[in-house]
Amino acid sequence: MQTTDFDPSQYRDTSRERVLDLIEQKASGQTIAAAPAAEEPTRVVDLMAALEASVAAARDAKKSAEKKGA
Repeated sequence: MQTTDFDPSQYRDTSRERVLDLIEQKASGQTIAAAPAAEEPTRVVDLMAALEASVAAARDAKKSAEKKGA
């Protein structure tokens, strides 16, 4: 349930404002410097490999517990 009416004037499209600012700078002859690239890519985890390792470790732990109990 919505308690108040939506008023879009309360919000600003900052992305659009930045793009328009860059366009104005470029049109006036200014040189636009590109944003620096990310320093290092983040490490990507192979979720399937992690899951398989977890299942294998749980299986091994269960077998060890069964051997100790037998």
